[in-house]
Amino acid sequence: MQISTDDARGIARRFRSISDTFATFQFTNWNTLSAVNSYKIEKIESSLLKYSLSLINQIIGVTMEEIDVDEFAFYQLMDELEGYIDERSEIDSLCDEDSSIDEMIDEFINAGSICVRIGDAFMTKNSSVIEFAVSDIYSII
Repeated sequence: MQISTDDARGIARRFRSISDTFATFQFTNWNTLSAVNSYKIEKIESSLLKYSLSLINQIIGVTMEEIDVDEFAFYQLMDELEGYIDERSEIDSLCDEDSSIDEMIDEFINAGSICVRIGDAFMTKNSSVIEFAVSDIYSII
């Protein structure tokens, strides 16, 4: 099935939304983040923004079958991943005695890295990268 312009635009919007979440998180937690974590978050945010801006031009003509992805399952999984990232962006409400801020930041960065790998997979039409990223999503959700 051909990915429509609307589908491509929806995926691009999702990457943009997640990118914005990472940017907001970085500025909100500016004094809490280590230089290394701040750098990681910035790289994730800029990569997702880049994918958002270039996705529509590159994804039209790519089919979900061509990259061996179940379209419905993919969109469902992206919804779950986006929700997971949104939850982790509210770091103050998630931290308790059992979890440290550093652990929450690591989870946040890990989820963003998975999004970047999914973007890489779409750009290169590499279904094996999507399969690994999907496995990673299931392992954190």
